[in-house]
Amino acid sequence: MEFYVTNESTWLACVSHCQDMLDEEVKLKITVKDARKRSLGQNSTYFMWLGELSHQIKLKTSESYSTDDLHELMKSKFCPSKKLKFNKREIEVVSTTRLDTGEMHFYMNQVHEWSVNAGFKLTIPVESQYIELMEKQND
Repeated sequence: MEFYVTNESTWLACVSHCQDMLDEEVKLKITVKDARKRSLGQNSTYFMWLGELSHQIKLKTSESYSTDDLHELMKSKFCPSKKLKFNKREIEVVSTTRLDTGEMHFYMNQVHEWSVNAGFKLTIPVESQYIELMEKQND
């Protein structure tokens, strides 16, 4: 079960549910993570990278790919699928829009690594959320 805690009442409902399960002697595994969606800054850096890749690929191979084409390629390679529920039916979707900030950072790391290994250079803005998250990760 997942709880999205956005205020005190959802927090109390989460605690109550956990207490009920503990009363039934159920072992719990609890994971807490920041559920904020990817940021606009992350999105801007990512699409800047796709533009740089588009340009560099054209120079290197004469092949032309739009940022949307490259976005689809990167999603197919690196983006995790997410479950989406419609009534009782679940479907798997692959969308960077559904990634939280941590997942987007991991995704961007994979895109960056792929790019470097393929011989492309991507700009990492000095004052960006990408750098901030990288520094937090390395502390």
